[in-house]
Amino acid sequence: MSRQFCPQGHDTFVVGRGKNGKGDCRHCAKERTDKYRQTESAEDRQKYNLCYKLENSERLKEKAREYHLKNKARRNQKCRDWYKKNQHRQRAKQWASVGIVNHDGTPFTHIDYDRLYQVQSGRCPGCLRHQSDIAKTLVPDHDHKTGFIRGLLCDPCNHTLGNSRDSAITLRRLADFLERRNENENSNTGVPVSS
Repeated sequence: MSRQFCPQGHDTFVVGRGKNGKGDCRHCAKERTDKYRQTESAEDRQKYNLCYKLENSERLKEKAREYHLKNKARRNQKCRDWYKKNQHRQRAKQWASVGIVNHDGTPFTHIDYDRLYQVQSGRCPGCLRHQSDIAKTLVPDHDHKTGFIRGLLCDPCNHTLGNSRDSAITLRRLADFLERRNENENSNTGVPVSS
């Protein structure tokens, strides 16, 4: 087996071949890159990179498409693993985008969530169901005007508050309505009760 040498005389079997296709070894390619970074300004490099991306956009898009199709399962698994590992970061980001804050004005975090979960004993204050009895996790409910956190609710209770536009009066009217309907059904008169 014959040895291959780069133009500078480096043994490519020892230092490896460069990826640029110019016959350089890794050592020479690294030297050229370092020299380029020292002589060219960051603005020039950004300008060059932007021009390159514009000129080769279709080719780059096609390469990206091919890569994503070829590695779809692995990429999806990596995304799922990352999300499981960083759920608290994702939730905090989501809560911040919605504008949920603590009463002292600090952003609501997973630590605050855990504290509230302990205070509420893992139960929704609306329906009193425990976290283990519902499919999804308890969600933070907040005042839409101030952004202040009010507590953790199950999804149906949180949607009920949202649909009533956080109006206690509307919710009381609906509770009264249900009670009247239940009384009416129990009496079997069939005539609606006036208020």
